[in-house]
Amino acid sequence: MTSEGLGLDAENREFKRLQEQAQQALAKVRQVRELLQKAIQQRQGKDHQAVLRTMEELLVVDPQHVEALEMHRQAAEAVERQGKVEELLAAARAHGRAQEHEACVEVTSEGLILDPGSREFKRLQEQAQEILAKRRKVQELVERARQQWGREEYTHVLQTVEELLRVEPGYGEALKLKRQAREALAKRQRVEELVERARQQGQRQDHEGVLGTVEELLTLEPGHGEALALKRQAGAALGREQKMKELLAAARTHAQAQEYEACLTVTSEGLKLDPGNVELGKLQASAQQVLEERRLQEERRALLDRLWTSARADVQKHRFKLAYRTLGQLLELEPGHREALALRQHAEVALAVQRQKIRRVLPIAAGLLLAVALGTGGLLKLRNRKGAGFSSPSAEGNPEAPVSPGGVRPAPVAIPSTQDPKISQALEKASSSFETKKYSEAAREAKEVLELSPGDTAAENLLKQAQESLDKIAAGNRQAKSLKEAGKFEEAIASLGAVLRLAPSDPEARKLLKELDQYARKGADEAMTQSKQARSASEAARAPGLVRNLFDAAQGTESEAMALYRAKQYTLATAKFSESREAYQRAAIEARSRTETEEQRQETARQENQLLARQQASQREAVQTAREAYDHARDKASQAGAETRALERFQQATGLASQAQAKRDRGDLQGARQDFEMAASAMELAATTAETLARQSQIEPAGRVKDTAQKETDRQGVEQILKSYKAAWESKDLDRLKTLWPGLGGGKEKKIKQTFEFSRSIKIDLQPTNIHIAGNAATVTCQRQDQTVTVKGDKFSSKPFNTTLTLRRAGGTWVIDDVRLADE
Repeated sequence: MTSEGLGLDAENREFKRLQEQAQQALAKVRQVRELLQKAIQQRQGKDHQAVLRTMEELLVVDPQHVEALEMHRQAAEAVERQGKVEELLAAARAHGRAQEHEACVEVTSEGLILDPGSREFKRLQEQAQEILAKRRKVQELVERARQQWGREEYTHVLQTVEELLRVEPGYGEALKLKRQAREALAKRQRVEELVERARQQGQRQDHEGVLGTVEELLTLEPGHGEALALKRQAGAALGREQKMKELLAAARTHAQAQEYEACLTVTSEGLKLDPGNVELGKLQASAQQVLEERRLQEERRALLDRLWTSARADVQKHRFKLAYRTLGQLLELEPGHREALALRQHAEVALAVQRQKIRRVLPIAAGLLLAVALGTGGLLKLRNRKGAGFSSPSAEGNPEAPVSPGGVRPAPVAIPSTQDPKISQALEKASSSFETKKYSEAAREAKEVLELSPGDTAAENLLKQAQESLDKIAAGNRQAKSLKEAGKFEEAIASLGAVLRLAPSDPEARKLLKELDQYARKGADEAMTQSKQARSASEAARAPGLVRNLFDAAQGTESEAMALYRAKQYTLATAKFSESREAYQRAAIEARSRTETEEQRQETARQENQLLARQQASQREAVQTAREAYDHARDKASQAGAETRALERFQQATGLASQAQAKRDRGDLQGARQDFEMAASAMELAATTAETLARQSQIEPAGRVKDTAQKETDRQGVEQILKSYKAAWESKDLDRLKTLWPGLGGGKEKKIKQTFEFSRSIKIDLQPTNIHIAGNAATVTCQRQDQTVTVKGDKFSSKPFNTTLTLRRAGGTWVIDDVRLADE
């Protein structure tokens, strides 16, 4: 148009000015178009630095060019993103070389948000994830093996360790657990072998072998219950055997020394321990036989002495007929008794003399009696008495009576009392009663003799011996009664045996013996009932299945008791039944102990499962809460346009959420909660950034808006870290604290852990007094005050103190580098 005007008016200045302006505008448009085309080609070639320079050149030409401004912004972001990608790639490689695989995954995840197609990021991330997965698998298997070790499941430990070594060959702890499990299995097998050997040795009565085996077993497992029981049983059995050996040796010694009473005592004691011992039985029978023979000999000697004393007394008192009879009894017992033979010969001579005198005196006496009778007119009386005054005397008649001077026959000489037939008959009757062991009758009859003939030696001796026997019988019966009342039935029976040997028909002794038999049987019956009750209780406690060896031993003892009971050895049976009752009780106690142990183990497992279930439920609830917080933050960010205004933050948050969901699906609830919380925080930052950019986009240049938004975002990120740090302390969550503070370790970690364990609750007042942010670093000064309640209920409140937190930016989020108190 201006060209046509100048054709009409070549000198027109206005046309020239307008034409120049148009030409300049066209040149500018062409230049802008060329620069835009160039920038587009550069962007297609992903040469964002060149695009940035081209756009800067274009904006010099047209500072308000909208498309250039947008391309310049995009190129700047791309350059920044590329620099960030290169920085992250270098960091990821460094983490990989340092084997910091968690950090490598974190950095590569951030890098893939910026550059999703980066093969290097993917390779590094996959490599780190494989190593972490392998590490987690190793830790999982190690933990499983430790738990199995704690439960003494050594076979399962070996299986787990083999699986672990396939994942990580040469892993030190796995090799150690494998060696220990094999040793434990070998030890368990050895223990079982030794227990079985000890049982068999016990059945063979090889008690020394049992002790040797048990000692070896207890060196492997000092508290083994059955081994201790077998040791006690074997020790007791050896003690009995040793005691039996000592008693047997003593019995032999006494027998050889002819100390038969001591031999009888020792054998009786030994047979109480071992009723079936043949040699002790023989020694006891031999001793009893010898003692019985001695007793009979002593009784025979005593009888001989009594007969000899009586015969001598009869001779001295001219009782020759009685002496002759007594000496005959003596010579029947001891035919070669010289003194008795001589005395009997003397008695025979004396009797012969007496008979001769009687034959000489009898006719003279008869004539005198007849003359007296005729001379005094007493013939009729004499006839009426039918010769009562002079019956024919026997061979041992009265001695010759002298005739009085003057021719009158004197009264017959009185026969001395010691020669009275009534006395002789009474004395013979008393002797017969004594010999038939009727001591009461013998004593009574001897007293009658003494009433007729006081001082009669034979009667006095007989009375004394009868009274001594009666005293022995009474003393034996009294002793038996006392022993019976004391419950010593066997000793009471022995005492009565001595009484009945002295007086077999003694009624009181026989009555006591019958009562003792009833008592002994009653005691055995009671002991049998108690043993059966103990056996029932042991069976109710499942002893046959849990402690079979103890139960079988108790049954064996009970069988021995039944054999003694059937043999009517009630006292021994009572002792055995008591022993079996105690054995059943021990078996029941051991069975209940094992049952209680198993129940406690099951109860502990149940409580642990319940606790685990509650913890898992609590963790699931916490994960759901964190997920809901993330969803709420995402809705808020979407409404603020964070997908476009804060794309980097938004993508980072969604990446963390995806990672959290993956952990949730794998069952890693704690990791999922932490990642959802971090995702929610990142999404809130994205929403805040978007809102800030939206507010300031209308009033500030693009560069200044971005800088202000970044500062605000950084400040909010730092404040969020402070809130999370405070929450981790108050919840005593050391894992969460270490997530916020990756470098926490050593003494500081130990001190914080001890504080958490010492405290029931912690409240922190954390007030920032200064926040300084410089690029990727930040320093926060706070005033802090702690309020603590200990596990014992004590309350402590600290004075306010200053603390400084040093933070750094790691992959778009802030983490704590260090925390220092004012005095550090």
